[in-house]
Amino acid sequence: MKRLMPILVAIVAVNCYNVKVRPNDGLYILKNESSGELDWWQNAVFYQIYPRSFMDSDNDGIGDLQGIIKRLDHLKDMGITATWLSPIFKSPQVDQGYDISDYYDIDPDYGTLKDLSQLLEKAHALGIKVVLDFVPNHTSDKHEWFLMSVNKTKGYEDFYVWHDCYIQDNKTIPPNNWISNFKDSAWEYHPQRNQCYLHQFAIQQPDLNYRNPDVVKAMKDVLRFWMDYGIDGFRCDAVNFLFEDKAFSDEPRSYIPNVAENDYSYLNHIYTLDQPETYDMIYQWREVLDDYTKQNKTDTKVMMTEAYTTIENTMPYYGLSDGSRKGAHFTFNFNFVRNLTKGFDVRDLTNCIERWLTYLPSIYTSNWVLGNHDNRRVASRFGTQYIDALNMITAFLPGVMITYNGEEIGMEDGEVTCKEGHDPQAIKNCTTFPNDSRDFERTPFQWDNSTNAGFNKGNATWLPVSKKYKEVNLAAENVLGLNSYYNVYKKLLQMRKNFTETANFDSISIVQLSKNVVQLVRKTGTHEYDLVFNVGDKNESVQFVNTWGDYQVVVSNSNSSYKTKDIIKNNNKTIHLGPYDSVILYNTLTVSGASQFLKVSYTMTGNIVLMIMLNSSDLSWWETAVFYQIYPRSFKDSNGDGIGDLNGIIEKLDYLNETGITATLLSSIFKSPQFDQGYDVTDFKDIDPVYGTLDDFKELLTKAKDSGIKIIIDFVPNHTSNQHEWFQKSVAREAGYEDFYVWHDGKDVNGTIDVPNNWISHFGGSAWTWNEQRNQYYLHQYFSQQPDLNYSNPAVLEAMQDVLKYWLDIGVDGFRINSAPHLFEDPDFGDEPLAKRHTEYNISDYNCLDHNSTADLDDTIHLIYQWRELIDNYTATNNVEERVMITEAYSPLRKQGLYYGNGYRKGGHFSSNFLFVTTVTNPTFNIKDVTYCIDEWFIYIPEGYIDNWLLGNHDNHRAATRFGKENVDGFNMVIAFLPGIMVTYNGEEIGMEDGEVTCEQGFDPQATRNCSIFAEVSRDFERTPFQWDDSTNAGFTTGTPWLPVSSKAKQVNLAAQNVEGLSSHYNVYKDLLAFRTNFQNKFVVDVLDTYSLFDNVMQLHRRPDDAEYTLLFNMGNSSESVDYHKLNDSYEVLVASVDSSYKKRVAVNFAVSRSEFFYKLQTLREYRTPNDRILINYVLCDPFSTKKRDMENIFHNHG
Repeated sequence: MKRLMPILVAIVAVNCYNVKVRPNDGLYILKNESSGELDWWQNAVFYQIYPRSFMDSDNDGIGDLQGIIKRLDHLKDMGITATWLSPIFKSPQVDQGYDISDYYDIDPDYGTLKDLSQLLEKAHALGIKVVLDFVPNHTSDKHEWFLMSVNKTKGYEDFYVWHDCYIQDNKTIPPNNWISNFKDSAWEYHPQRNQCYLHQFAIQQPDLNYRNPDVVKAMKDVLRFWMDYGIDGFRCDAVNFLFEDKAFSDEPRSYIPNVAENDYSYLNHIYTLDQPETYDMIYQWREVLDDYTKQNKTDTKVMMTEAYTTIENTMPYYGLSDGSRKGAHFTFNFNFVRNLTKGFDVRDLTNCIERWLTYLPSIYTSNWVLGNHDNRRVASRFGTQYIDALNMITAFLPGVMITYNGEEIGMEDGEVTCKEGHDPQAIKNCTTFPNDSRDFERTPFQWDNSTNAGFNKGNATWLPVSKKYKEVNLAAENVLGLNSYYNVYKKLLQMRKNFTETANFDSISIVQLSKNVVQLVRKTGTHEYDLVFNVGDKNESVQFVNTWGDYQVVVSNSNSSYKTKDIIKNNNKTIHLGPYDSVILYNTLTVSGASQFLKVSYTMTGNIVLMIMLNSSDLSWWETAVFYQIYPRSFKDSNGDGIGDLNGIIEKLDYLNETGITATLLSSIFKSPQFDQGYDVTDFKDIDPVYGTLDDFKELLTKAKDSGIKIIIDFVPNHTSNQHEWFQKSVAREAGYEDFYVWHDGKDVNGTIDVPNNWISHFGGSAWTWNEQRNQYYLHQYFSQQPDLNYSNPAVLEAMQDVLKYWLDIGVDGFRINSAPHLFEDPDFGDEPLAKRHTEYNISDYNCLDHNSTADLDDTIHLIYQWRELIDNYTATNNVEERVMITEAYSPLRKQGLYYGNGYRKGGHFSSNFLFVTTVTNPTFNIKDVTYCIDEWFIYIPEGYIDNWLLGNHDNHRAATRFGKENVDGFNMVIAFLPGIMVTYNGEEIGMEDGEVTCEQGFDPQATRNCSIFAEVSRDFERTPFQWDDSTNAGFTTGTPWLPVSSKAKQVNLAAQNVEGLSSHYNVYKDLLAFRTNFQNKFVVDVLDTYSLFDNVMQLHRRPDDAEYTLLFNMGNSSESVDYHKLNDSYEVLVASVDSSYKKRVAVNFAVSRSEFFYKLQTLREYRTPNDRILINYVLCDPFSTKKRDMENIFHNHG
């Protein structure tokens, strides 16, 4: 089975769908959404000016409004739509204007109101809008409002956030533990008022109290004043700080190691950020702007918001997902700023784009930001070689483009010392100044190579001009015909205008052509543009996807061998790219049939299209298999001892066969003290007596083979039990075993021997335990009873290879490699750094560290490849069916792909895909999270490998508990429908939920040692016995079960569901496996599309050969009527969920008249036809007609 490169598509809405599929080609996609003309801001280029550093007209060293006026022609020359000015209001300038003393006047440093009027007049004459920075969270402590509030002047008593506090031993005892962004308490005592006031930034920036209606009115009046003055909109600063918890509750610790108690990062800010009232205030401000626009018949007054927060908390700043209340016209997309880092690859870039488009509600407009005055410059963050390419990407993507002044000429960070700096958060501590200061990205604009780079006439500048200005400046780059950063930028903005002027519809696709090359395809009107970018440092020759016709170069990066207007012949669809090359091409062959499309908005909705090429006759047994994980201890007890066993599994083989299972994966059954239920092995070549004997296992293999079921066993190679003879010999330093495990002397700390480093066990606490007999520490990445083997010792490698050969000779069909990432460790035993999300965990928690010394090391990957070679050689030498290796790796997807192979050597046949387990975890998750899991997997897993999908296992709460029992069928449908392998944990097929286990009844060693956290961390809940029927102990045992049977067994059990004709979870599951069997056997070419139709509705669409299948999944708790993508007139329901109103084999008609293809509303979500409203449950559909489709022109109707 060969999976072609994923084509990640974010598209507006659909009216009809035109597909052209050619051999070895990707999928050509045309989509559209009807709308009127775009509003001015929807495809605008906003140019952020930091006035203090832009242009100094009066030679006082500080940029000003007259300086901006003088340079407006530069903005016009570039093609800028609007400029956003960082704060110019009157201010003491403690924080460079973000401490405002008068919202109605201009600070003298920048000029006067008259200067602003002149700026507006000239800018508007040039067709440039002007947006002001609105700083609503706080004022200066010099503002008259604050002075009156200090004095408790009537009407101003509660204008700010005041709270009682007191002085003890000359120290202020604040109301709570809140910390300022600039360190130390967020509360400051004011002796005149004898209270503390809140300041979430500098002491001189007291927070306004938005629970006071007078404050709300005052700030709305500020907005109206500046709109009256002619301002075109506002950038709202730090909006997520507007409201705080009413109860002033203490914020919890973040538990970041080595962070002082006065540091902002010391706490998790759950009571001072993104409060519900904050969103409502943004919606109120939007209403003020919209009302003003309507009443005064002006162009739209735009609002953009700044909120550094999670993507889930970011999107509500746009407004409610259904558009019933609107917030910002756009809220800044900081994905490129926060999530793209030095050394990024194509997958990271694709993920940044796809993640934003997946979560952005389809009715809102995207925006793309590379940098600003608070973050290091693009050229410094990524390297100068990426300047053009990243500007190209933000210009190429639909929506709003935002540029920080200087990025157009490739400015790098300037050179500023602590003594020269002005950033108040940094100059307090010169030791941390280089890391903390924002002065570097704020140095003066480099206009030319004269003194001070032309910023002024040679007097001192408020920050030093960068030493690089002689080489990097506008005058040097603004030369006609020169291939410079600036000229590239100008061409990009002209190209964007062409997008808008020619677009009758719009689509954008992202194609990963190789590890280092990405292709973006944008179709606007009758035109196609392609951006191709080589992120690597070597030459690349790649083939285009989804393209035909010759190409003309529109823009190329400044060092490219391609020049504007060059023609690239598309004889074999190949393009040659130099290191870091980026080029935008125009397809000279116009798109056929484009005249039938309408003008569109660039509002995007997340979508992924994946094309799969396979030949069913070439598939190995495992490539489309359903793997069924059995937890033997809880599956079926045959002898009444309360513990499931091998004979119990033998007894139930007919059940597995009836269900349609291809292979069963047995959790660890090796001999063990059972401290960790078999994952602490004392003998890798024997069966633990609680499960049976080696003869029992051989009988299981024989009978399973007779039933057509493969047997995969759990291989636990990272560690053994501390009772294993190998460990006992190693403790005693017996010859040949001295270094069988990872031993270390520890380190001397003030005369005391301490642990060797900061490594943390998966189960919390140090990963090192002292052994008195050996007088050394040993490593255990799990429990101290599970010491790590030392794979740097060739004898260990040989011993474990011998274990694999032993079980292959016994007859197993493969192995699941448990805890694969931890086989090797850093030989230098270096400390591990803090994890990116360490603030969410306790200091002793495994997740607190980034495990770059103990997980996913190169040696580990190569060992996996060695084991694959051993297994493949065994298969070939013994002429048997293919033996399979599965790797378990809870690793970042960037690393997980390596467990499959590296393009030259093979790794696991597949590496378990845990995204549905680890990512879809938030109690408030929606369908976009599910869609993103699918998209992200396709982004990061390399071409040529087999996908796999699982919902749970013995280490994670059951799917019915995590997702809700009402969603059991829907999620089983999703993983059955997706291409590749399906993995099911025993019990998921009948919708089993977590059982009820007390700490006293539990066995999970990580949980039973501390009953206060048992409910939170125990894995016993998902391990309770299988529910076979409603008899005593659910038919699991005649004795006392090792874990209590769930109280839900009376209602949820196999016998109750395995009734012919009954609509049950089990019968739905059986239908799905039968569907997969028919589905996988009949197709050669397959195309998969995914859509998030609503927050709670997903559509998956597959087109194998001459058939079509659609899965519709409503994850919400209410009925939804939506518009479908790509549906023909007639469908037959193949599988429906238990609660669905649809029934199997019932016809469904989705036909609508052709006249309804003309959209009267702007978005898919809003489109309705009065007579064709469809209630979506989880429905899997197959068209009645199976005759060959005309793939050149497919029209899809909507219900």
